[in-house]
Amino acid sequence: MLVAAGSIVVGVVRLGGGRLGDAREGGPSGPGGAASAEAGSGATPYAGPPNVVLITLCSLRADRVGAFGDATAQTPYLDALAAEGVTFTHAWSPATYTLPSHAALFTGLLPGHAGVLDTTDEIAADVPTLPEVLRDYGYHPLAYVPVASLASVHKGGGFERGFEAFIEGHAGGIGHSALAAVRATPEPFFLLAHFKDAHRPYLERTESDSVDPRITEWNRRMATPEGRPPDPDDWFYAQTRADPALADAVSRLYDGAVSRADADVGALVEGLRAAGRLDDTVLVVAGDHGEALGEGGHYGHQGFLQPEVLHVPLIVRLPGGEGAGTRVNDDVSLVDLLPTLLDAVGAKAPARLDGRSLLPVMRGVALPERPAIAQSFLPGERREAGPAVVAVAGGDWLFRNPATHTTVALHDDGDGWVPAAAAPEALGAALDQLPADVAPTTHPITAAEKQAVQTQGYW
Repeated sequence: MLVAAGSIVVGVVRLGGGRLGDAREGGPSGPGGAASAEAGSGATPYAGPPNVVLITLCSLRADRVGAFGDATAQTPYLDALAAEGVTFTHAWSPATYTLPSHAALFTGLLPGHAGVLDTTDEIAADVPTLPEVLRDYGYHPLAYVPVASLASVHKGGGFERGFEAFIEGHAGGIGHSALAAVRATPEPFFLLAHFKDAHRPYLERTESDSVDPRITEWNRRMATPEGRPPDPDDWFYAQTRADPALADAVSRLYDGAVSRADADVGALVEGLRAAGRLDDTVLVVAGDHGEALGEGGHYGHQGFLQPEVLHVPLIVRLPGGEGAGTRVNDDVSLVDLLPTLLDAVGAKAPARLDGRSLLPVMRGVALPERPAIAQSFLPGERREAGPAVVAVAGGDWLFRNPATHTTVALHDDGDGWVPAAAAPEALGAALDQLPADVAPTTHPITAAEKQAVQTQGYW
């Protein structure tokens, strides 16, 4: 990497200097303390295109992370990373669970336009994916994800396309294995590391001396699909309504699981720093979707198009820590990550994307207002009616369900989302103008695969 006064020059891309614009909150650009410390580590400077590291955190809602406003959160590594990077305070997932969320992230398209709205769907064959594009530009793409699940990122369905290595689960842990892989991989590399700590059942990933037996029973019912109905989440919500202390208990378990996810991020990031691989890397940390913890009468996430499920943390650390400490308050989406990452490394993005590069706004250049869109089939609804959709922008929220012809408008009054007096016209127009979804390509699912997905709270 070539470092000049006030700017970072990376290959043919200049990520350049001075203060970011007045429209943004935050501090000066240029290398921060952490980057300066790395410069003295003795690592050989790398003068080629920046590496790309994408860390996705399953089920992580934004309001349970310290850097996003939770003063009680135990998320020191994410908070420190936010101080080194650009924090997007209003980032939205385009989907309510991992599979369509990552399909959108990989393609820069809304889930329906990528062809993935359900666990049996595959990314459309003619849609380029992020690892494929980066591979064509000379990158070495690697993926490290948890044990395979049809509801998560997995081999098959087009998710493995473009990767040189796609590792599902590892005895040494995802972060440890990913770090060992990048140390042995020529630069430039692209790494996807997906962590599932914050996904339920939270108590599997959280140390606790005493777990309420109703939480244990909730998880038992979730893990035994043949026992349905009643729905385990409906049963558990009724329990929490009768006893608010139970809701507090499961909320604490979730926070503990979030803390475990934070530690995984910290171990990987600090490992990259110690290896001298961080300062020449574009690093993204994002929640792939959030989690309902009783809000709206729901626990979990799949199909629940509500703010707690769609509002996710998003942090981007540019090479050299450019823009460190900046906070961007525009509404952005995970579909923006593909064009942003390709822009940051000087690669040409595919045509006709739903997303757009966020690199300009990170450098203080205002972008035209544009709502974030999310899509999902609601629990129990049929594909023929099409997915329910949400548009959100500037504190306004519009939900539309074509199956039931239901429309719900919300507004964030500063203390939370409340019913709005009227549906915002701009959001309605945005939903009216959505292109039709592509015809899905599906693969058969066995009874065993369906049961495995059900144990995670789906269907």
